[in-house]
Amino acid sequence: MENCKNCQTTFEGHYCNHCGQRKNEGRIYFDDVKNDFFTYFTDLSSPLNKTLKGLLTNPGKLIKTYIKGKRKSYYQPVQFFVLAVAFYYFMRFITGYDPVATGYLISGTPMPSPENMTLQEQASAFMSKHV
Repeated sequence: MENCKNCQTTFEGHYCNHCGQRKNEGRIYFDDVKNDFFTYFTDLSSPLNKTLKGLLTNPGKLIKTYIKGKRKSYYQPVQFFVLAVAFYYFMRFITGYDPVATGYLISGTPMPSPENMTLQEQASAFMSKHV
């Protein structure tokens, strides 16, 4: 008999009968981390997937539900923002896509010099060059 490190319930076997936590021998193995990572991103009932589905299909309902207090089943907004920004920059790095330069290219106007840019344009140009 062993006590669960998560909920302190006494159990036998490899998993806690109360919370489902796997028995912990005090070591973290690479296979465990790999499996947790893939399970987290591929589990259809995970908070990340529920948030993505809600934002794509009915963003107003998702936001109202979150504001009313149903928060455990959705991804936290700040964490989601950080994840989305990281994903954006990762994809930008992989593809080489620069939305600022592309916008000027499509419009047919040359990119203005830093002295003639608005603050937003300066920030975009800085981020394009340095991030």
